[in-house]
Amino acid sequence: MSPLWPKTVYASLFPGRRGLQLGRSAAPRWSEYAPSPAPLDLPAELNALLTEHTGQWRPGSRLVLTLSDSLAALVPLAWQPALQTPAEVDAYAQACFEQQGQPLDGEWVQHSDFRHHGRLGLAYALRRSCVAELPALCQAHGLRLRTVLPLSAAAYHRAPCAPGEGKRLLLLGDASRSTALLYDHAGLIGYDVEPVTGDAQAAATRLLRRLAALHGAVEQVAAWSAATDDARSGAEQIVANLPGAVVQALTPSDWQ
Repeated sequence: MSPLWPKTVYASLFPGRRGLQLGRSAAPRWSEYAPSPAPLDLPAELNALLTEHTGQWRPGSRLVLTLSDSLAALVPLAWQPALQTPAEVDAYAQACFEQQGQPLDGEWVQHSDFRHHGRLGLAYALRRSCVAELPALCQAHGLRLRTVLPLSAAAYHRAPCAPGEGKRLLLLGDASRSTALLYDHAGLIGYDVEPVTGDAQAAATRLLRRLAALHGAVEQVAAWSAATDDARSGAEQIVANLPGAVVQALTPSDWQ
């Protein structure tokens, strides 16, 4: 057993693309597959990914799994100072899901959180049928499942606030959607999603224009897309819609 084997393995599953990272500082290893018209089969795709890389981690290593937002329900939570307990926050989040047309039943596993006082929170939910098999599947590959998070939730819990008085935008994408998380110096102030129904660049443009109309100037943009290995792709498009913004590339390590 090599002492250099990672103690934590990071897996990512997105429509048409899956990746494995052997330790937080390692480069992700991406592979492509033909996505089906039906929703992504999470257990099957995770099994395929782990099988591709079998034998490359220490038995008993932890697995951190990041998923496409398309596998989850997500909703921003307006700050509510009267909420005092986790149960109250969860009940409020359920009402927010219902308001956006996504009522949750017992088939969903939900988590809700306000990371910063006075700013937007975020709630996400995953179908039990998607995640119930994952602990046993990981164990069969010599891994212990540590966390399962949709991409936006993972980024929300790790992203730094904007420096000074400006705004900082996280722009996240995959083959199914573009997502924006907008921060000021104190926390999340905006969350928006644009589905990709054809041209991914057109979807991102609509999202950026909407953000500019609602929030004005954005000084910093940090961008990442599961659809490409080119960390700088889309920078010109971002600056064209958010003039003056400084664009930097994100890597998966930024939310792990």
